[in-house]
Amino acid sequence: MHRPATIRQRLAGGVTAGLLLTLSACGGDTIAAGPESTPHQPPASAPEAMCPEPEFSPSHGVTELPGGVVGVRLCALDLDAKAPADELVTGSDRLVAQFNGAERFPAAEILCTADAGPAYAMVFRYPDRDPVTVTSMMGGCREVGGRFGGQELLATFVELLNAQRAATPPAPVPPGQACEGPALSWIPVRLDDLTTLSACERQPDGSLLTRSVASAEQWAVLKPDLLANVAPAEASTDSGPERILLATDQLGQPLQLRWIADSVTIWEAGPGLRSGRSLEWRPSPESRALLESLAS
Repeated sequence: MHRPATIRQRLAGGVTAGLLLTLSACGGDTIAAGPESTPHQPPASAPEAMCPEPEFSPSHGVTELPGGVVGVRLCALDLDAKAPADELVTGSDRLVAQFNGAERFPAAEILCTADAGPAYAMVFRYPDRDPVTVTSMMGGCREVGGRFGGQELLATFVELLNAQRAATPPAPVPPGQACEGPALSWIPVRLDDLTTLSACERQPDGSLLTRSVASAEQWAVLKPDLLANVAPAEASTDSGPERILLATDQLGQPLQLRWIADSVTIWEAGPGLRSGRSLEWRPSPESRALLESLAS
C-alpha cells in the first residue's frame, strides 16, 4: 500500500535516482489549455494556468494517453526543483508512444513504501480536448499511471527539450537572487552555459539567502577556472564547514555547488536522471581568493 502522496523530501545536495509517476486526466477547471504552438516556436514562458498547484496528487489507474498532443510542459511540484520555462512542442508524440507502450505495473503484487522526494507534473496539451497531467515523484516504485518507466519518460522529455533548444534557443531569462530560488533544475545545467554565481548563507531554518553575487570581472576569472579544473569527483579528505554556491545559466536554471575547504562538488544531472555524475572543482589560488571574498 502506498504511503500518503503528500510526503516530500527537500534535497540540498546529491540526488538519488528513483521516480514515481502517476497519471490523471485534468478538466479545464484545473488546467487550462495554453495558446497554440507550431514546431520550432516554443512559448517563451510557462502560463500559470498550465501548471497545477504545487501539491503531489497521484492516480494509480491505467490510462492511455490520447494521440494528437501539441505540447508538453514540465511543471515543478516541489520548491527545491525548478522547471523549464519553455514548452516542448517538437517530438512530444514520442512521449505518448513511450508511455502507452510501457509494461503495466502489477500493483497487486508489489508494495510501494518509499514514496518521497521532489515532485513535478508533465502537462500534455491538446488542440481539441482538456489537458492530461502526468505527476511524478523522485522515490518509490517508479510507476507511471499503472505502468513501469517513470525515469525513462523523464529522460526522454529532457532529451527532446534539449534538441528543441539546440534548434531554436529560447529567450534568455534575467538572473534573479539565485539563493532564494530553487536549488535544483529538472533539466541538467551545462557548465559551459553558466552565466552567474552567488554565494549563499544558510539560515537557522535551513533556507538560503544571497550573500553576494560575482561581478562580471570576478566571473570572468571564476568561469574559465571552473571549466579548466573540473573533473569526476573522487573520495575527498577535505573537512571543514560546508558553504553553498549557486550558479545559474542563461535560462535561469540553477546549479548547486557545495564548497568544503579546497574542493567544490557539483552534481551534473537533474533530479531523477541516472546519467549524472558528481564533479569536483579544485579552484586555483586566485579563484579561491575570489570565492572567499564572495562568501565573507
